[in-house]
Amino acid sequence: MAVNNRDTSVPVARVAGPTRGAARAAARYAPVLAAAATMACFGAWGLARYSAMGNDEVASRWAASLSLGQLAHLLRHVDAVHGLYYLMLHCWMAVGTSPAVLRIPSVIGMSAAAALIVILGRRLTGSGWAGLFAGLIMTTTTSVSFYAQTARSYALVFACVLGQTVALVSVLQAEQARADAGRLTRGWLVYGALVTLGGCLNEMALLVLAAQAITIVLAGAGRRAARH
Repeated sequence: MAVNNRDTSVPVARVAGPTRGAARAAARYAPVLAAAATMACFGAWGLARYSAMGNDEVASRWAASLSLGQLAHLLRHVDAVHGLYYLMLHCWMAVGTSPAVLRIPSVIGMSAAAALIVILGRRLTGSGWAGLFAGLIMTTTTSVSFYAQTARSYALVFACVLGQTVALVSVLQAEQARADAGRLTRGWLVYGALVTLGGCLNEMALLVLAAQAITIVLAGAGRRAARH
């Protein structure tokens, strides 16, 4: 009788490696996707509201429907606060002008914010579960759902503020780990870009810089971080 002495340990090892990699990827991204998907579902639920719009939403649709010249006049003489949002909505109106369509950017922004909440919670605690719970608490908050279904800049501003906070925490952690200068530079550039974008969407978003400055001081991050 012939005996098969072939070693089968190598194929098993080859299978085990990708399996562990897939499990790590699932543990990393599943909470983020779950929170974003939950927020998207809540945001899409009853989005049309029987085609009714609030006063601020009517103002958004009216401003976005102006020509670029008229919009520039509006920003110079009447309302410069929401100028970038009006411009974005002006381009978005090529998709449609119904209340539901005009609210879709807010749903997208709040879904991105839910994903960023999970990432921030995981970075601060080191626990994916903590990040997931933070994301689910956010998505089930009624005021969050309200702004996710409002054709104004608030959901996008919220996403920008959370994005810059994630970038700030990432850079501070990288500095503690003595990461390379290129990585730190990219992190600060992302942070600065999101601060600028949030401030252009609504200048009140710049008030978060005060809270983040206090965070830098309490974390003992040093002069370099404060200067950035």
